Amino acid sequence: MTKCTTPSESLRTRLSALLILSLACSASGSAIAQDHYELSNGITVAPLEMFQECAACPEMIVLPLGDLIMGGAEDDTRYSMQMVDGKVAIVQRGNPFETKDERPLHKVKMDMLIAMGRNEITYNQWMACVDDGGCGGYEPKGTVLWITPDREVLEVPNVGKHPVTDVSYLDAVSYADWLNEKVGADVYRIPTEAEWEYAARGGTQTRFGQGDDVTTD
Repeated sequence: MTKCTTPSESLRTRLSALLILSLACSASGSAIAQDHYELSNGITVAPLEMFQECAACPEMIVLPLGDLIMGGAEDDTRYSMQMVDGKVAIVQRGNPFETKDERPLHKVKMDMLIAMGRNEITYNQWMACVDDGGCGGYEPKGTVLWITPDREVLEVPNVGKHPVTDVSYLDAVSYADWLNEKVGADVYRIPTEAEWEYAARGGTQTRFGQGDDVTTD
């Protein structure tokens, strides 16, 4: 098991509250059955079942095996939510973050059962790690920037059950290391890009999990 270490400040390279921590969890043991997932305590769960291995551990959901058409289509468009006249509006934008490695669309086969965090890791869950002596003792700032309809930039609280932000990849690894120490097995880790996209798409190929259009519903 890798010992949790404290990365230097120069290596953290935190992304101004942009990186949100998600977790994956590989089944313990050398042999993994195709119809169930074995937890570190020997209990088995089936695909799409939720589990929580310890009181401080995040809720995880076992992903079923399957295929994924990975990448962005040629006409892919990004959307964002903005406050317009006091209401949330969906704004269609171009794709300023598009990179060449999103092409071409390609098929990826998920042939090993893994579990993915039901939600992003919250600020409270992160601080539980810090309070227990893990995560390098790093305390995120706990605020995010918010632009009002009048284009005033405010710094608002982002604590409690909100997703933890302002953490680096190395910070995320230290959180996973702490979880592994809690359950006594080397199973928690950061998901790969393909694993995260497979979970986020939820078996769909539409622009959003709910379809090609997004609404405030």
